[in-house]
Amino acid sequence: MLALVLLAALALAWQVHTPRTVRWDEVEHAGTPGWIAEGLVLQHDDGHAVWATRGYSIYRSVDGAAFKRVAKVRPPRGEAWGGYLRSLRSLFGYQELVEALPLDEQRLLAFAGGFVHVLDLGSGSVRRTHQLRYFGRGKGRGLMAFGLDRDTA
Repeated sequence: MLALVLLAALALAWQVHTPRTVRWDEVEHAGTPGWIAEGLVLQHDDGHAVWATRGYSIYRSVDGAAFKRVAKVRPPRGEAWGGYLRSLRSLFGYQELVEALPLDEQRLLAFAGGFVHVLDLGSGSVRRTHQLRYFGRGKGRGLMAFGLDRDTA
């Protein structure tokens, strides 16, 4: 019985694990060549840096190099924690748990688990700033990253 519990714990831990790096792989579709980073969801591409997510982990690829995990967002306890498990994300066909919007090279906004987070990659700090009103079962996803714009004033 103890062995089964340990195996289940290891299986869950493996699903929560996100790799430190994810490489680009060359692919071809209908005769058109391209590149893909398996298991990542594209968030933002500014021509220099590409931002992507996997579960609650955030990755960045600079100038075509492999993606490196730069941060993790911890959602509040409760239903959102199911997003840690790769099998649940696959079962529901829902891979995009974090919306990421880079502010500059070191800071970004992340929308995850019903909250807005400000991440400082230099210091490694992740700070929750706002709770989204329209988030959760029967309410919606809250806010998409490109639903924001910078104020020029």
